[in-house]
Amino acid sequence: AVSSLLEPLDEAIRARNAAACHLHIDETSWQVFEDVEGKANHRWWLWVFVSADTVCFDIDPTRSSSVLENHLGVDFSAKSLPPGRSLVVSSDFYAVYQSLACVEGVEVLYCFSHIRRYFIRAGDAHEVLRLWRDAWLERFAALYRAHHALRASMPGSPEHAVAAEDFALALGEIDVVRQKEAAGENIHPAAAKVLATLDHEWEA
Repeated sequence: AVSSLLEPLDEAIRARNAAACHLHIDETSWQVFEDVEGKANHRWWLWVFVSADTVCFDIDPTRSSSVLENHLGVDFSAKSLPPGRSLVVSSDFYAVYQSLACVEGVEVLYCFSHIRRYFIRAGDAHEVLRLWRDAWLERFAALYRAHHALRASMPGSPEHAVAAEDFALALGEIDVVRQKEAAGENIHPAAAKVLATLDHEWEA
């Protein structure tokens, strides 16, 4: 069978992916019409692990940390990676990824695109927040533009120095404004909720 011929390649790709120093990880619901004992529905989860040169997909009945344990070799009980390993994870705020931050050798970087959506949803749901939303979207846009310029320029070049300064300024403005607005007395409850999420995840 073709699967037996491809199995060694699959194993090699998975091993290389799991050993990467930086992974983007995400999961989404996936309908699998197979009965599993103890599972009341057909809602499974499609997981993706993206490194610089490999991509791995896993379909699993659960959305639990066991998927990360199996793929990455993480020991959540000991809060450790295999000896000598370190890992940077880019992800959303799902609790499983937050638990990775407690593992020695793992640094979790949360996604600005996900937090940006919270500002959009608040503005869409409350007309009074639309100018507030638009101002925040422009702050994120400035950060994205600077990040794009940073990646497109050669380290050590004048362009890279300018982009690095622009990125620091854009991030600094977001930091200052989020704290100022969160401390305001007349803040809309929906805006306060979004800013509280941003504050909670800020260090990552």
